[in-house]
Amino acid sequence: MAPRTKAVAFICNSCKSSFVRGYSSTAPLGRTFPSFKPTSQPELDTLLSQYRETLFIPENLSKNHQHLIYRPSKHHILTNDPGVTVSITDEEDVKLRPMSYAERPEKRKSLARLTSLLGETPDPDSWSNLLPFLEGMKSSHEPVPAKFLEKLTRKANKLGMQRFIIELAEQAKRTDVRLSEPFLLRELLLGCHRRALESSYQGEGFEKAARQAQLIVYMLQKGDHCNKTNYAQGHLDMRRSLFPSAIMLDMTAARAFYSSSKPTDTDGEVSRAVAKVLALSKSSESGLTSLSMPEFSRQKSRTDNQHTNLGEAQERLENLLPVWSGLKFASKIPGAVIMMSRDDFHRLLKHAGSEVRAAEAEVKALAGDNMDRRSLVLLEQLRQIHS
Repeated sequence: MAPRTKAVAFICNSCKSSFVRGYSSTAPLGRTFPSFKPTSQPELDTLLSQYRETLFIPENLSKNHQHLIYRPSKHHILTNDPGVTVSITDEEDVKLRPMSYAERPEKRKSLARLTSLLGETPDPDSWSNLLPFLEGMKSSHEPVPAKFLEKLTRKANKLGMQRFIIELAEQAKRTDVRLSEPFLLRELLLGCHRRALESSYQGEGFEKAARQAQLIVYMLQKGDHCNKTNYAQGHLDMRRSLFPSAIMLDMTAARAFYSSSKPTDTDGEVSRAVAKVLALSKSSESGLTSLSMPEFSRQKSRTDNQHTNLGEAQERLENLLPVWSGLKFASKIPGAVIMMSRDDFHRLLKHAGSEVRAAEAEVKALAGDNMDRRSLVLLEQLRQIHS
C-alpha cells in the first residue's frame, strides 16, 4: 500500500487539509444533495437511489473530486486505503468510488418509467419525492422535458395528487417548474375544472378545486412564472391567455349561481371575471372575437383550425369547455354582465357554443365508433348541468 503522504499528493487541497481525518473533506457550499423518502415501490426507490448516487451527488461535488471519480488515472487514490470521504451534509459522509458516465440513468427512458411508477400509486410518500428529485435535476444542470411535467400532471390529476405538482410550481426557484409552460398550466387547470365538474360545482370537493385554481392563477402574477428572464423555449406569459381567466369565470360564476335560490353577483366578482374574459377573447391583431388560443398549438393544426390528430382535436374541445360553461353560468346571474357589455357577452356566448359544437363534431369524426373520450364525457356532463 502506498504511504499516506504519497497518496495525499494526488488529492485536492481540501482533502489535504483534512489529512488527519482520513482524507475526508466537505462538499462545496450551496450545493444540493437531495435525499428521498422510502416508498412502497421498490423499483421507484431503486431508480431514485440510482439518480442520487450516479448523478446528483457527483455533479454537486467539487471539480477536483469529480476528477478523482471519473479519471481512470486517479482511480487508485480511491481504491487504495483509506480512500477519500466527503461530507455532503452535516449527517452524511460519502466515500468516493470510481465511476463512469455510463452508470447514469438514460434520461428519456428513466423519466418515462418514473412517470409510470408514480401513476400507479396515490401514496403521498412516493409523490413527495418529486420535489427533491427535480431539485437534484436542476442542481445537476439536467433540465426535464416539458412533456414529462405535462404527463406527470395528468397522472397526478387522476390520482388526486395534484397538490404535489402545485408545490413544485410554488418552489420554482428550486425545481424550475414554471407555469409559463402552457401545457403544464393547462393540465393543472383542467384538473381543477374536472374536479369541480365531478362535484357538480358544489360542496367541499368543488371548493377545494376552486381554491387550487385560484392559487394557480395567483402564481401567474409572480416573477417566477411571468418574468421573461426565467422562460425556457416555448414558455409564454400566460397572464395573457384566455384559458386561466375562463377557468376562474367558470368557478366564480358557478359558486354565485349555487350560493342561493336567487343567484346574485353581490360583490361584483362575476362581473369582473366576465369583463376579463371578454377582453381576452378579442384578437390583439384584428380586434375580432377569437377562441383559437394559439398558446396551446402543437404546431400540427391546419390553417382552417381543423385537426388530423384525435388528441389535438380533444384538446381543442377541452380548451373551449371552461369558456362556454363560465359564460353559461354568468348568463343566469342577474347583474353579472354590465349594460354596455351585454351585446359583446351574448355574441361571445353564441360564438363559444358554435365552436364547442364544431369541436365536438370533429372529435366524433376522428374517434369513429369510440365515443368514450374524455372531452366528450366532460361535454355531456356540462350539458346536463346547464340544461
